[in-house]
Amino acid sequence: MASGRNQAPGSPSGPRGGRPRGQRIALVVGVAALLVVAAGAFGLWLQRRGDPWARYRPVPLDPEKTYEVVLWETELPVAVLPDPLRLPEGPSPEPPYGPQGKASGQGEGDLGPRGAPQGPGSASGPGSPDAPDAGGPRDAPPVGPSAPGGRTPASQGAVQGPGRRGPNALTRRGQPPPVPPLEGPGPFTHREYLDQALRAFARQFPNVRVRVEWIPAREAAARLQRALADGKPPDVFGGWGSALLVRHPLQVPLNPYLGRAERRWYNPTALALYQADRRLWVWPRWVAPHTWWVRVGRVREAGLDPNALALTGWTYADVDRLAGLPGDEPGPGGAESQGAPSGTPQSPGARPGAGQADAPAGQGPGLTLWVGRADLPLEQLLRVRGVASPLAPSGAVLWAGPEGRAALAWLERLREHRLLEPVMEAAAAEWLAGDDPAVMAGGFTPALGRWLLERETGLVPRRLEEPPPPRPGTLPVPPLTRGGRAGGGGEGGSAADAADGDAAVPERWPLPPPPQVEPSGRVTGGLPSAGDPRRGEPLVPPDAEGLVLLPPPVPEGAPRPALLEVGGLMVFRQNRYRGDDHTQAAVELARFLSRWRTDVLTRRLLAVPADVTSLAAWRAESPLPAMYRRQLEHLVLGIWNRDARGRWQRLAVAYPVAPGAPGPEHEDVGRQVRPPLADFWAGEAGADGVIQRWGGSPAPEGGSPAPGDRSQAHP
Repeated sequence: MASGRNQAPGSPSGPRGGRPRGQRIALVVGVAALLVVAAGAFGLWLQRRGDPWARYRPVPLDPEKTYEVVLWETELPVAVLPDPLRLPEGPSPEPPYGPQGKASGQGEGDLGPRGAPQGPGSASGPGSPDAPDAGGPRDAPPVGPSAPGGRTPASQGAVQGPGRRGPNALTRRGQPPPVPPLEGPGPFTHREYLDQALRAFARQFPNVRVRVEWIPAREAAARLQRALADGKPPDVFGGWGSALLVRHPLQVPLNPYLGRAERRWYNPTALALYQADRRLWVWPRWVAPHTWWVRVGRVREAGLDPNALALTGWTYADVDRLAGLPGDEPGPGGAESQGAPSGTPQSPGARPGAGQADAPAGQGPGLTLWVGRADLPLEQLLRVRGVASPLAPSGAVLWAGPEGRAALAWLERLREHRLLEPVMEAAAAEWLAGDDPAVMAGGFTPALGRWLLERETGLVPRRLEEPPPPRPGTLPVPPLTRGGRAGGGGEGGSAADAADGDAAVPERWPLPPPPQVEPSGRVTGGLPSAGDPRRGEPLVPPDAEGLVLLPPPVPEGAPRPALLEVGGLMVFRQNRYRGDDHTQAAVELARFLSRWRTDVLTRRLLAVPADVTSLAAWRAESPLPAMYRRQLEHLVLGIWNRDARGRWQRLAVAYPVAPGAPGPEHEDVGRQVRPPLADFWAGEAGADGVIQRWGGSPAPEGGSPAPGDRSQAHP
């Protein structure tokens, strides 16, 4: 009876055909699936053989095991800065009272070279050739004035940070951790800051012991390279600039350990700058833009919009117009067009002094460049043009290419019209002590830029004889608790913030919408208001006075990126692999330090923390006026540019070299690059002569050397 159900009436009985056919189909599908799985496994095996980074995966830490992690920390001047006004024959203008109104001896740091503040990008940074030892003696505190920063003391409760309930646990269902208070009002040196951070880390990970080795800034990159060559790098390395690497075989990428929710807590530009092969390589701590500036009043006098200029950057033509170059045509400034003609064309083969008797002198304020380090202004101008490094691995000077020739020719043209004022070593002290700041200037390190901006805003005195008034950053700052100021209601916090402290910490990095173009062609935009994200605030308000902070300019039609120096942490393994759990312990240390009150490390720099928790503390405690904080937040995300389809996108490049490019040796830069530039700034060499001394070809239409032009002496 059972078989009859499958037969038509009257048909002979026989074997059933439906079930065997289904079995054959299932067999074919099963074999195909097995082949797909085998092919995937084989591909993964091949990938792991040729990909040294495919093996990493997050694992839980063994609570019964003790891990010892080695941290190399590059010492950063954050607490006591040698003031540029502290001249050898003059008194120190640092306040004679410390944070509690007591006598302070923290203003007696040693002068750096030329009396300039030291920091990333300056002579003490790893990307800065011929640098002094920024770290100083091993037991001496680093130089540099400070800001509050640190972590919750043990008496104030356990740290509420990421991973408190495990290696990858998130705070309050994916929300960033609140801002912890500090162990006192500060200021803190880098070592004091790190001591607080490691105490907080030990409370969260009691079975991870951290052994710290402090590295002087000048030695950081070279020592790391030697350790990598030996196969014994530290577990975690903290540094900035050219010391940061990508794609080293012993480097541990972030991707297996950084979830999508946590990734939103970081500055996306800082992460993207050190991305290669679709992997992230650096845990960012802070981002310092290299800035030039121009006074808001001068921008308005030239018929440009200060806010639009801050949004979209500027060009050589804009600088010509603002400097007062005779016969210059308007550049686009912050306007919509990126193809407007630049200023008066440069005659090829111009020489120093040539044409100065005939060329009309400019009637504007001109451009002031800080050339205490002779190569820094040109380094900034060429990094935004995409030149990866001053020197190629072969030793050839990359600046001798067309980008370097164009930049030097533009600077020479300004000099011919007496609109270029290079501040050299001999005049540095006098210029810094002057009370008539430049209308338009550039070439500053983030540390010197911070000091000059504080002088501009009255946070440091302008004259030696002026008694310094109490100012933000030197008096006790109420600690931030759960995202708001203690007690609420004060500047940077409210009673609501005190009640719900997490409200002050953004849930993700604030990303403003693209600029808008009005029918008149005016570009408008800004940043979301911290109090009400639905309301936008312009970078430079219409009635504001002060400075517009800008990236280095570029030629007409070229992309206009921001120039950003990133401080961050890298995780490494050793040739003798110590296990996935040891790598996890190193990752947890880097993760923790990358977002633990990194606003402390930005106190003496024009810099912004790279995580949302420290950003909230920086917004609340930074003494800089709100207009400059907004401009800095904009710069660290990149400058708005139009792509080929006319859509807005942000652009930024890393300083001092492109990630992955070999950093030049300090001695090679000092020997090959700087001497011709020093002659150029002194007016003893022309642009074409500098290019030829670097090994470049003469200009197509060059003239004969001027008498006394030493740039032609050593081809």
